[in-house]
Amino acid sequence: MLIDKYSDLITFSSIAYPHLSLREVIKKAKKMNIRSLEIRVSEDGIHINPDKDDPEKIKMFLNNEGVKIILLSSYVRARDPETIEGAREFTKMIRLIDLANKLSVNRVRVFAYYIGDIYKTSEEVKRFIEKTRDVLIERDIRILFETHDYFAKINNLIHLIKIVERYNDVAGILFDPANIILAGEDYNDIINIMKMLKLKDHIYHIHIKNFVKTSDHDYIYVEPDKGVVDICRIIEDLREILVRPVYISIEWEKLWRPELKDPDYIIPLYIRYLRGCLD
Repeated sequence: MLIDKYSDLITFSSIAYPHLSLREVIKKAKKMNIRSLEIRVSEDGIHINPDKDDPEKIKMFLNNEGVKIILLSSYVRARDPETIEGAREFTKMIRLIDLANKLSVNRVRVFAYYIGDIYKTSEEVKRFIEKTRDVLIERDIRILFETHDYFAKINNLIHLIKIVERYNDVAGILFDPANIILAGEDYNDIINIMKMLKLKDHIYHIHIKNFVKTSDHDYIYVEPDKGVVDICRIIEDLREILVRPVYISIEWEKLWRPELKDPDYIIPLYIRYLRGCLD
């Protein structure tokens, strides 16, 4: 089962509020009675710049507000650290681990970067994990690979699951069912993969959003009950099969799609809807 008090696990990603500072996002969360947040980390400063922001000041503000960060969502790409690109990503990863440690956050989002061949990609991801494994263990931090882009396709996701299973002491999956459905996969196939390849054992965080297709090549995110994703069914299935408490994070991608509806309307709407699914 997911957890006894399911509603305590509902949160949202700060990506919904690109126009606000970190402090303003935290105050928004408090008004919504949310005490745990997924926070975006990027050199653009939305919402934490790992090179410039002072983690001690951030932690002090969080403590004063009674809010904690449960996931740092970065854009680090798992590449072979022996390559030029991979060395840059490895340096970013070390900075991210240091930031997470200072903020007392034990989970960070990264991406498996597809390089045109799934087997070569898998080897690069493994080398990246091997290079960071000792420091991840030392700091008690787990990297979560999102089901995103090429790795939202089941054939590629299978390779990622096998990698995470091999490195299950430091790696996990950030499960985004909407990304997988958007990639053209059937939801029933996702559930079968969960059971057959033990995906359920490696999920540590969930993104929730809904969408409708506007053309063959485009889509728009919508209210929780107006899209093609059966959110309540997904929540019910996950409640039955997951093996640990998992945060359910509303990912309203206002940063990338400024035309989306106001998050002050959407986030509370998703929170109410998710609580209804969990009743």
